[in-house]
Amino acid sequence: MPTATHQPFTYESMQVPAAYICSRCHVPGLKLWRQYNTMTNHLKLVCARCADPKTAVDRSGCHKDRYGQKSDQLTDIIGTTGSLVPAVPTVEGDSYWGYTSVPLAGCVWWKALPTYFDEAPLPFHITPEEAEREKRHEEMKRASAQESLRLREEWRQSAIFCVEATDAEHQFLWERHHCMVQWEQLNPGEIATIGHFKKKPVCVEIRWARLDGQIVMFYYPCSSVVEWSWVRNWLADEYKGRSSCNAMNFHHCLDEIRRKAAGAAGQSCR
Repeated sequence: MPTATHQPFTYESMQVPAAYICSRCHVPGLKLWRQYNTMTNHLKLVCARCADPKTAVDRSGCHKDRYGQKSDQLTDIIGTTGSLVPAVPTVEGDSYWGYTSVPLAGCVWWKALPTYFDEAPLPFHITPEEAEREKRHEEMKRASAQESLRLREEWRQSAIFCVEATDAEHQFLWERHHCMVQWEQLNPGEIATIGHFKKKPVCVEIRWARLDGQIVMFYYPCSSVVEWSWVRNWLADEYKGRSSCNAMNFHHCLDEIRRKAAGAAGQSCR
């Protein structure tokens, strides 16, 4: 059974893609759950009864957890797939929304589906209050995205040095040097897609830090396909004129920071 629907549809029509079916009982048309933080092609969709028949899940897909709080997440008691979250397909039918990223229309569609086979689907309906909350939420997201974009561009322009470092190397450098230099980690980072090789993306993870007042960019290819000549060309284009090194030669970055600090001190004494 395909784990993605591969069938475009609309939430408002209350369509249920043919591939959106429980992997165990094969009953169609029910609301389904999926494993959390799992690639789409490895997902196993399950209904409430096949995941945890002892837990009473209500019409909206929620139940009382062990703390007495209302939750739409389940634990796969019957199988071995662990924690489960609502499976809401994208309208393109090629993947599923992340748990915290589902749009309002997708939430309404999922909640309107029957929880158990003896229930009928509800009509698609968004209340004015829900629409207003969604509007405010989208406005906040746009404002946050614009601010993040502004900060990243500011840091890109201000960066004095570029350091090639994996996550482990970045952590090691911080542990070793944060007591010797004032090290402030800056968020948000980003994933830059610098090209495609045989239809697969070549991506670079980027993070920024402020070391003794100077912006330093840390980067490392994070995609399954890496073309190092592309990474070097990208670095030369995006950070033209900036010196760079790898984690082993991080002392070059520290030397540049000291030179900048000495130059600034010399100017202030004139």
